[in-house]
Amino acid sequence: MAVPIPQSAGEWAGLIIGGLIAPLFGLGSLLRRDRVFHPRGICFFARVTPAETIPDLQPLARRLTGTALVRLAAGASRKNHWGMPDVLGFSIRFGVRPPEDLFHEDTQDLLTASARTLWTLLPDSLRTQRGSFMANRYYGMTVFEIDGQRDCLIAIQPLEPDGDGEDRFQRIRNAAAAGHARFSLQVARSGQVEWHPVAIIELLEEEVIDEDKDLMFTPFNAQLGIRPQGFIHFLRYFPYLASWLGRKLAMRLGTREAYSIP
Repeated sequence: MAVPIPQSAGEWAGLIIGGLIAPLFGLGSLLRRDRVFHPRGICFFARVTPAETIPDLQPLARRLTGTALVRLAAGASRKNHWGMPDVLGFSIRFGVRPPEDLFHEDTQDLLTASARTLWTLLPDSLRTQRGSFMANRYYGMTVFEIDGQRDCLIAIQPLEPDGDGEDRFQRIRNAAAAGHARFSLQVARSGQVEWHPVAIIELLEEEVIDEDKDLMFTPFNAQLGIRPQGFIHFLRYFPYLASWLGRKLAMRLGTREAYSIP
């Protein structure tokens, strides 16, 4: 993926600072033999249907409609229990063609977490319900440009109660199996406080993926019109790439452990 071209001083600063800190993420992934953040996840194919929304957002709703891949993960821990304070992540790739075509010219990645912004990670980690993926609201953490409209905010809201189970992975599996793992993708337009539903995301069957080989989520995969904007997004570009390369190197050196979710 080509290096993105910043459109503002803040984006240039994010890209440069991200380049400077990227080696730390590459080394961290190599030593950890996994992602630095969101190392342990569970993936589902999902059905995306348009929601009734305002006219300005209807084109986006239509573009996102179809099949998606969703990855749910803890922010820092690989352990399958509540543990220390943490945030949960909800990443989605719209437009996949299961089961084999997970990345092509018409896909869109969206990365969200149970933290409102980078600057509120600590208090939001204390508020996150770590035992359940369906007990939290997820945020894009910074602004996006959508169809020429800058400074848009994005959130993902669970629509139904959690499933039963001993841990968050079993709960989300059971919720999906029962047909009620449904989430609403919402957008707040620039200068407005009202959230508008855009699409309904329904988790279907679980999918086991060789993530190091086949999967790297990045907000710069923006083929369906949700474009990253601002310092925080551009700060992520080189660290995400370095983390992926660190995992690839760990695999090549034969140092990465097999780590599956029970």
